[in-house]
Amino acid sequence: MLQLQQNVKNVKINLMTVNRGEIIMIDLFLKFDEKTKKQLLKKLNSKKIEYKKDSIIASNLNNIDTIGIILSGKVDIIRYDENGKRTILNTLNVNDIFGAYFTKSSTSELFAIARENSSILFIEYEKIISSKDTNLINNIIDIFSNKILELNDRIELLTKKSIRDKLLDYFTYTSKKNMSKSFYLDMTYTDLSDYLSVDRSALMREIKYLKEDNLIKTEGKKITILY
Repeated sequence: MLQLQQNVKNVKINLMTVNRGEIIMIDLFLKFDEKTKKQLLKKLNSKKIEYKKDSIIASNLNNIDTIGIILSGKVDIIRYDENGKRTILNTLNVNDIFGAYFTKSSTSELFAIARENSSILFIEYEKIISSKDTNLINNIIDIFSNKILELNDRIELLTKKSIRDKLLDYFTYTSKKNMSKSFYLDMTYTDLSDYLSVDRSALMREIKYLKEDNLIKTEGKKITILY
């Protein structure tokens, strides 16, 4: 069962208070009119919970039966291996989904942590399947398919042999995503080292070499690729 953070200092629980703007943007409810979407929220026993920055949203992600949909904010999916090494598997944004069905890992413990103040809509996965609603099930299949593509990109990044290759791959991907050669990192350099699963000192040293080789230019967290 999903282990939700229940510290009242960090969490605000709102039952059935998803607003119109939030409903419209949820991919799970594509092809439904507004009235049907509201009915589905009730039928699926959805629950909206608000979390403050750095709050643990969920632990033990490998063994949950609930999916979380980000209505606002950003969420990090973090893995700790048996030695306590921290890796940021992904940083999720508005409309992204997390849960065991999207973050399978057999040996490591996974956490969902709010990178900033965030609102999350929780829905029981089995209720989606048992609804027997064709559009709803097709939507979750489409979401699965997109997640598989994202996972393949992530695996390709992590299997790069050198820190330089990982950085260049990440910078190229981020540049294309932002449709600009210049962009701002949405994480600290410490978090970037955890995301790339490399030592921070080695990361900063390689960034220095990339600048010396005229491959990138940096101004704080602003990166400009020159290749």
